Amino acid sequence: MKRYCIIFLSLCMLLCACGREMRDADIETVSSAVLGAINESNTLTPADADFTSTNFAPGDGVEAARIYLGENKEIGIFRLKEGVGASTIEGTVRDYLQSEANATSTLLDLYPDEKLEEKLNLYKNATVLQSGRYLCYLVLPKEETEKVKSALYGALS
Repeated sequence: MKRYCIIFLSLCMLLCACGREMRDADIETVSSAVLGAINESNTLTPADADFTSTNFAPGDGVEAARIYLGENKEIGIFRLKEGVGASTIEGTVRDYLQSEANATSTLLDLYPDEKLEEKLNLYKNATVLQSGRYLCYLVLPKEETEKVKSALYGALS
């Protein structure tokens, strides 16, 4: 009888785990996981509230936001309020990325430089991710983008 109870409980736990939803992690936990995935995380500086409000105007749909800036690297993490769809901030994020690409392209036309060219490619190939109540954008080299994606999804699972 004990054996059947153990098998039954194991099956119940397995079924519960299969239908598990993303956990509701706080933004500090997600930020730490994302920054921990990058070798040079200590070179990324948190942007201040003015940068966030000027460039993204997160408004009522965003509960918290963290933007990290570095030389040719940028990460933005937005935690949406309960019941708010990601589309409320995704358009703004994509507009920001496009405007940064345009500004970098203009500078590149005036002052040709390898670093500006690299920066332009990063903005053009930026990744926007959405999972649960989080929307993130990543302006990183491809290898680091993959590491950050794994860390982000790991923090939310």
